Amino acid sequence: MMTKKFTFSQFQKLGKVLMTPVMILPIAGILVGIGSAFTTANMVEMFPVLGTTYVKLFFNLLKAMGNSINNYLPIIFAVSVAIGYAEKEKGIAALSSVIGYLAMNNVMNILLTSLGILDTANMKTGQSMVLGIASLDTGVFGGILVGLLVAALHNRFYNIQLPPILGIFSGTKFVPMISLLGCSALGLVMAFAWPPVQNALGLMGELIYETGAVGSVIYGLSERALLPFGLHHFIYTPFFFTNLGGSMTIDGQLYEGAVNIYNAMLASPDAMFDINISRFVMNGKVIFAMFGM
Repeated sequence: MMTKKFTFSQFQKLGKVLMTPVMILPIAGILVGIGSAFTTANMVEMFPVLGTTYVKLFFNLLKAMGNSINNYLPIIFAVSVAIGYAEKEKGIAALSSVIGYLAMNNVMNILLTSLGILDTANMKTGQSMVLGIASLDTGVFGGILVGLLVAALHNRFYNIQLPPILGIFSGTKFVPMISLLGCSALGLVMAFAWPPVQNALGLMGELIYETGAVGSVIYGLSERALLPFGLHHFIYTPFFFTNLGGSMTIDGQLYEGAVNIYNAMLASPDAMFDINISRFVMNGKVIFAMFGM
């Protein structure tokens, strides 16, 4: 019974931890939306003043501010999860999560390139540039896994006492090193484990799209039903940030996940909205979530 309670409480805690990066998205979306709305060709044609150098620069800066969140969500999730689960010395956990996330992607890059699976000049679906590293696009799932692993290592080793000859590496100094090794091992596993998971998510997404309104009802009811238990974040997070929420090429770049596609649509001067994407993002509650306070 105690094990069940512990497991349930840990799931609830992860849900609360995930809220932090998710709640940053509304302001990012607003900035991108405003910046994009006033730089579209139609708006500039209607109001020529919007095409002047400094006005255009201002709205492009708004887009850049919002995209500083949208373009780096996985590592933001990694840091948020590590901080949320770290019992003490949370700053070291945050630093270690950044190191771990970079290590995971670098290991996948070298391994997959050496095996001929990854070609930086001709990347396949599911492969992308991650913080300048050609790697598998693990999205926020990769960030969450890194955050959980780093938090577990951090809580186990942040107060470790090594033999005197290695004493300089004792305590919190040991955490980044063990995180580097642990996340490198995670990269080796993910290089082979993630593609099947990614394919399964894609098939699930196709099934939900094919069911149309029924799929939307199932999605909305599931999210609402789990709200009292604090587990509703596990329903919408995959739709928001993975190909479970769809994939679409916008302005020559492939985007996966409803929120990523939605923000790319906002930032594009030509892309039209697609109800198959916005039905997962809006979900009948975003207005309340953003302006309820």
